[in-house]
Amino acid sequence: MIGHPIEKRTRLVDIEGPTTAREAFAVVERAAKGYDTDALCYLMTAGERISAEGTSDLWELLYLFPNGRARAIFGVGIDEHCDPDEEWELRYLFENVQSFAHHEPDGILGRLIRSRAFDVEDQWRREIERRTPLPFPFRDSPEAVRALADQGEDFVSGDIHLTLDAKTLPTGEAVWWSTAYGVEYTTPFAAGRAASKVSDPRR
Repeated sequence: MIGHPIEKRTRLVDIEGPTTAREAFAVVERAAKGYDTDALCYLMTAGERISAEGTSDLWELLYLFPNGRARAIFGVGIDEHCDPDEEWELRYLFENVQSFAHHEPDGILGRLIRSRAFDVEDQWRREIERRTPLPFPFRDSPEAVRALADQGEDFVSGDIHLTLDAKTLPTGEAVWWSTAYGVEYTTPFAAGRAASKVSDPRR
C-alpha cells in the first residue's frame, strides 16, 4: 500500500518533440506497473495541446493502483514551468501519486476513520467501481484525429480551445472525445472499432 504522496520528474532522453498517445502510454505504463502490476489507466488527455497530426507536447494519463490503494497522474512531455527559450525541447516523465486516504492522525479524515464514519476499504472499492479502465490495445491519436476531422472537427484553424481526451462514456463505451464551439465529436478508442456519429449537446 502506498502511504505517502510521491512526486517525481525524470528527463526522457530518448524522446524528442511531440508524441502520440501510444508513445506516451508506453512510457507511463512501465512506470505505473512499477507501483502496482494491476495499475488501471482510465483517462488520457492532450487537452488543448493536440495538434492536427494527432501529437501533443504534453499528455496526461490518470491511473488507479488497486493494490496500492492510490491514485496517480502521469505526464509525458514538456515542463510547463520551464524556460521557453532554453528548455522547450526537453521532455520529461512526471509522476504524481497520492494515497487514496492519506491523512494526518489528528486531522478531520483521521478522526472520521477512527470513529468509523469513513470506511476506507468501502470507499476505495466504490472509487474503483466508478472508474472504468480504458481498453487496450487502442487506436492511436493520429488515427483518432483523422476520424474526428472526417466528421467535421477542425484541428487546423478551428476553435483554439479544441480538446482531445480518451475516456469512458456513461454508456460504457470508451471513446476519443473532442469538443469545439460547444459541439462534441467522438470516435471509438478501442482498436478495430468503426467511427461513431457526431453529437451536439445543444440538440
